[in-house]
Amino acid sequence: MPFPLQPGAKLFFPNVVFRLLRSNLPPQQCVFRCPQQLNKIDIKSILTNLYDLSITDIRTMNYLGRTHKTRQGKRVRAANFKKVIVTMEEDFVFPKPPETKVDMANADERATKMPPKSAWGRNSANRLRHRLEEGRPNTVGEPLRKWKNEQKAKLEEEDKK
Repeated sequence: MPFPLQPGAKLFFPNVVFRLLRSNLPPQQCVFRCPQQLNKIDIKSILTNLYDLSITDIRTMNYLGRTHKTRQGKRVRAANFKKVIVTMEEDFVFPKPPETKVDMANADERATKMPPKSAWGRNSANRLRHRLEEGRPNTVGEPLRKWKNEQKAKLEEEDKK
């Protein structure tokens, strides 16, 4: 239980980001990612005071950020981080994902299916994109222009209504 604040006392929240990660650990353990400058004492005080956790053990591991090349060919390193495994007295349960407004049973019927990925050719996904729109002519030129104008006219009529 956090300590009660005295009248006039200020409460300072740390400017630190903890990322909760999924893992295959036992239920009383959870894994976080945090900045490297935090030590075990800081981590325990933040988690116990803000989230009211009863912590029994903390293990930390430092990791270097991954390196990758930019488009210009320069090598860039991502930020370093610290992985923290926290052991608690009670079991940790992940929060349930939020419910979506879309009915998942009929989601496949209403979703527009993307064309299959082809591994050859430049802009290969765009060559098959015309299959998404039903009724679109397969040719280029005048038939396609007529079809696009019809679609614009339909949209304008719907906007007026």
